Amino acid sequence: MTSVPTILGPLYVDERGSPDQPVALLWPSLFTDHKMWRGQVPALHASGWRTLALDPPGHGRSPYPGRGFTMEECADAAVQVLD
Repeated sequence: MTSVPTILGPLYVDERGSPDQPVALLWPSLFTDHKMWRGQVPALHASGWRTLALDPPGHGRSPYPGRGFTMEECADAAVQVLD
């Protein structure tokens, strides 16, 4: 479990698996956090996936960025998490 710096501030990421596996980035629905994926993560791991389940800005352990933000910024933040 780590915090990744992004354009929307630090995002908390629950990382499971190894870097040599294909990656599934799990961005939860509105008003939820990484725990939304608890049921799916074991099945993804059993299929050979590495998972990055994150808490979006202002949810779970990720702080609110202090301003409104766009879906485009969320997409940019997702890319930063993947990098």
